[in-house]
Amino acid sequence: MIYDAGHLDKKINIVGKITKKVNGFDKTVKEVKYKNISAMIRPLRGREYFEAKQAANIENFTVTIRYRNNIYPSDTVEYKNHVYEIQSVVNPNMQDESLELYCVEKTRGKKDGEWVP
Repeated sequence: MIYDAGHLDKKINIVGKITKKVNGFDKTVKEVKYKNISAMIRPLRGREYFEAKQAANIENFTVTIRYRNNIYPSDTVEYKNHVYEIQSVVNPNMQDESLELYCVEKTRGKKDGEWVP
């Protein structure tokens, strides 16, 4: 829930994958769904991190935004030079007031911002 709108001090983009017809064939492309959304980004710490059961080379974050439709776990969040993969989308208390996006940023194996296996 958003108790103070002043905490939404970051501007993010939410990018999703859509399927378009190109020359009679389906092609999946990335498209910005929402641009310059106010958000709060905070790392998961302590017990939240333990409950997430993630590997040490993955950093976990919660992104809180005002409620929007059509945001899915297959989408990504872009903030400055960081790309966060959405793992889960939660509507706290089912009030359609805000969304909590539980995201991961893989840090190990990155080279010039690109993920290298």
